[in-house]
Amino acid sequence: MARRNRHQASSDIDEQETTQRPAREDVEDEEQPTQPRRRASRKNEELEDLEDDGDDDEPIDIDNFGNHPLSDSDKIKLKNVVTDWQSMTEQVMLHVTTLNDVGVNLLQYTSLNEKEKWTDEVDQVYRDFIFMENTMSHHHQTLDAMYQAVQQGDQPNDLQEAYSDGVEKLDKAWKKKTTRQKYARHEGYKEFRQRLWESSGNAGGMPPVSELIPKEDGDESDDDDEVEIGGVTQDYKCPLTLAPLDNPLKSKICGHSYSGDAIRQYFVNSRESKSCPASGCNKKITLADCVSDKDFNKRLKAHRRMQKRREEEMEVDEVIE
Repeated sequence: MARRNRHQASSDIDEQETTQRPAREDVEDEEQPTQPRRRASRKNEELEDLEDDGDDDEPIDIDNFGNHPLSDSDKIKLKNVVTDWQSMTEQVMLHVTTLNDVGVNLLQYTSLNEKEKWTDEVDQVYRDFIFMENTMSHHHQTLDAMYQAVQQGDQPNDLQEAYSDGVEKLDKAWKKKTTRQKYARHEGYKEFRQRLWESSGNAGGMPPVSELIPKEDGDESDDDDEVEIGGVTQDYKCPLTLAPLDNPLKSKICGHSYSGDAIRQYFVNSRESKSCPASGCNKKITLADCVSDKDFNKRLKAHRRMQKRREEEMEVDEVIE
């Protein structure tokens, strides 16, 4: 009997727990939605407090904020900007090599009556690159001058004004130059015009670049300091074999080229320097000074294509006659 009562009491407890558990779960379910609202309420109160605190500060007058001495970290940033401008300028001019190749190939397969037109077109594109190079260089030069001044403790009073004025001053100086002054002494441009000259099938050596550019007011004609040597003719024959160049190597000392096997044979029993075998050259060279030149090899291939085309045109003319 006692055992039955204990069993009944135990059953009653289980039933009570079963009936009470859902009740608690219902209460918890009802309470949960109120928690996010409480958190949101706290956030709103915090935002209101921040807004109230901000109202106590005076507004910043940007126009009269003034300049402050650059910190060490600011100086590093300025130096990085200087380097970035220099890198960008160099990257832009890397594309000029492609322009050289395009111009040469274009003129090689252009009819004679259109060569002048396309020469002018490609020439203008190259000049645009030079203009871009100078414009970017003006930013680099100005920022570098500012950085050097800051390093020496001579920071400009207004950095923005110093930067703008510096770039503007260099831009104006460039624009005042004549066309000859802008391009005639640019080494890349001179090389470019030399390649165009060769690709156009012109007879004889190319005249000085200044003669290819019309004279303008401000250009000096008889100044000894401005004398240029013209009549440059690229010789594609080996000075040792007097035959067309074969697997050429170019001297880093004087710029003359020789057939690879011929120049190696020239130095076969000597490691000492010797006179350049090119006629009229008095430079001393060694075999180590003679290297393969990618750009020259391109010009050599272009020259051979042009030569082959001329021969084909001559054969056609003979047949017509």
